[in-house]
Formats: sequence, structure tokens, C-alpha cells
Amino acid sequence: MKKIPRLGQKVYLFFNDCVSLEPVYMKGKESFACKIAFDFHYMDGYRMPFFYDDYGRTWFTSFSELKKTVLEPDEELIKIHEDYWEINKKED
Repeated sequence: MKKIPRLGQKVYLFFNDCVSLEPVYMKGKESFACKIAFDFHYMDGYRMPFFYDDYGRTWFTSFSELKKTVLEPDEELIKIHEDYWEINKKED
């Protein structure tokens, strides 16, 4: 069964070695978009759309699940802003 987020639900988006927590703004038959894409008139391959079938690869509902899935053993997430993280190599 497909995982489909609710409108307004915050989801973790994984793109370009970054993670962003954003609310679902618009839903379609196969995908959804987040409001920030519309706020900045910014639509490209990593902002629009996120496909329901890509749950667990490009979007997540759990931060711990995201970390287990996308991080390599020598990587960590560094919090840059309240709802934004970047992947960084751990220092020895």
C-alpha cells in the first residue's frame, strides 16, 4: 500500500545531501508538493513533485527512519536551521 501524506502534514524531504521539514501543500494522483516551492516560485526536480512511491527514499515521516536510511556510518546530519539539515562527514 502506498504511503500518502495528509495536506498540511510535515514531512522530511531528502535532496542533494540535505534534509528539509516541510508541510504538504498540494496533492495529486501520484505525487505531492510542499508550499516553499510556491512561495519562492521555485519548481525543479527536487522541490516538485515528491512521488508517493518514493516514500522511504526521497521523503519520510520519521526523522529517525530518515537517518537510518540515508546516512552512511561515517556521516551525520548537521542542523543548519530550525527545519533544515545537511549531511556532513564525521571527523575522526
